[in-house]
Amino acid sequence: MNNPAIHPTPVARGPTRMPTWFIPHGAGPCFFMAWSPPDAWSRTANFLKGLAATLPRRPNAIVLVSAHWLEPVIGVTSGAQPALIYDYHGFPAHTYTLRYNAPGSPELAARIGALMGESGQAVQAHPNRGFDHGMFIPLMLMFPDANIPVVQLSLRSDLDPQAHLQAGQALAALRDEGVLIVGSGMSFHNMQGYGDPSFGPISDEFDQWLRDAVQSAPDQRQQLLADWAQAPSARLSHPLRAEEHLLPLMVVAGAAGQDAGQHVFSDRVLETTLSAFRFGLVGALMISQSATKRQLVCEPMSSDIAFIVVLVKPSDSFKHFNMSNFLHKPQMRDAFKTMNSVKPVPQDNMDCISKAIRLTLFSGDL
Repeated sequence: MNNPAIHPTPVARGPTRMPTWFIPHGAGPCFFMAWSPPDAWSRTANFLKGLAATLPRRPNAIVLVSAHWLEPVIGVTSGAQPALIYDYHGFPAHTYTLRYNAPGSPELAARIGALMGESGQAVQAHPNRGFDHGMFIPLMLMFPDANIPVVQLSLRSDLDPQAHLQAGQALAALRDEGVLIVGSGMSFHNMQGYGDPSFGPISDEFDQWLRDAVQSAPDQRQQLLADWAQAPSARLSHPLRAEEHLLPLMVVAGAAGQDAGQHVFSDRVLETTLSAFRFGLVGALMISQSATKRQLVCEPMSSDIAFIVVLVKPSDSFKHFNMSNFLHKPQMRDAFKTMNSVKPVPQDNMDCISKAIRLTLFSGDL
């Protein structure tokens, strides 16, 4: 694939391979309207806003798998400038004027068709299909400039999890071509359960199973996800023939290949737990301030440390920063030395880290 819209610069291998993501896209246009309570979706919105900063580089293009598009075979948008489809109902009038003018990419659509064909899987190009809200609502937060080409993929209407894992496997090569693959859905999606406190424990049980499955060894992960309907509370979390919001996860997990999976975010919304997952580039150092103790909790996820995730205050949402942007700061080096020890991080180091982060934020270095 030599299209300059997809390959503006040579794509390096290894550390610059794109991860794959499964994200919660919220409820309709929830991030762009009043909600009750007002902060119901704030943590999820902040999480989505911070995701781009965790990438190894700016994507050449985005392939987004939406829960809101089903076809007999995998569909792919192949138009150069797809319109928006406001496929939500009963929301405030201004949410039907939201704009996200990202270009499409006929060349990337053709590349997807070739990859799927090589693996023996059917795919159908849709030159007149627009972008539905499973695409444009989260991307308005994640990549607000709308200047990265996007191709949207449908699900298969048979909702076969194994087929969607295989579709992802066929697309894995795109990650080494600078293409970010995103699954847009919900880890819990039972319309009868939202807002019902009795569904809280149900969503928790399935969410814990999902975390364990995603973080299993890759071969085991594939089998668990293929058999997801056997999981505890599975059909209460995703009713029969209505599991379309979970299946984008199968595509991005398939595209992950042998890369590790990681649970990266959870929120409690409408009395249920909603989670996000990342595959590949899971090397990170997570620093969080306990809500009850003035200390830092450090969790090295792997030896391949690429990013730092910082929670300055208990009330803050996770913010993601590229570590290379501020490792040179002396106070950060000292803090990392302390964190690498087994001793609790002292209060003065926590203040030091908070101060360094705030200085970096205000200076615009991030």
